[in-house]
Amino acid sequence: GDKCAAKALPTVYFEYALLLGTEDPKGEGRKYLAMAAEKGNEGAVKTMNALAENEARNGDPDAAFYLGMKYEALGQLDTAKVWYTQAVANGHPQATQMLLILSNREQQEKMDQMRNEMQQQIELLQKQLKTQRNQVAESQRQAAEAQREAQRQAEEAKRQVAEAQRQATEAQQRASANRNPKIDVVI
Repeated sequence: GDKCAAKALPTVYFEYALLLGTEDPKGEGRKYLAMAAEKGNEGAVKTMNALAENEARNGDPDAAFYLGMKYEALGQLDTAKVWYTQAVANGHPQATQMLLILSNREQQEKMDQMRNEMQQQIELLQKQLKTQRNQVAESQRQAAEAQREAQRQAEEAKRQVAEAQRQATEAQQRASANRNPKIDVVI
């Protein structure tokens, strides 16, 4: 019972508002139209928006302000600014404040976006720096290894030269001993 009535209520409000019309002197039609829109009746929402746009275009500052708030809530900030600007032009007392709030929000969003982009750049540069440091460390490791290998080869070459000199000295000594045979004289 009550749930069914609650679901039907927005439609009843909307239909009653249509019966009364939006131009009735007491404003009852508008009141029920607004109540139906607040309860989520799509027809009432569309009708309220159409009425507000028509009235805003005809210089109603409250209608322009309403549309500014509506489009701001939808995240359509450029459209909201257009309506707030029109509300300011027609003398709405809060519209200037709303334009400033939107402007501040946009500036904050731009700053946040710039901060995020800068953070991404910093992270990219840090990764590149880490990669370069790793490459330098690897190059230094390879250079140290190559130096140790060169020293080992130099020491091996010295050893081979010393061995070759020793062998040459021995060969010379043998050759000299063969040219000058020692004669042992036994008496």
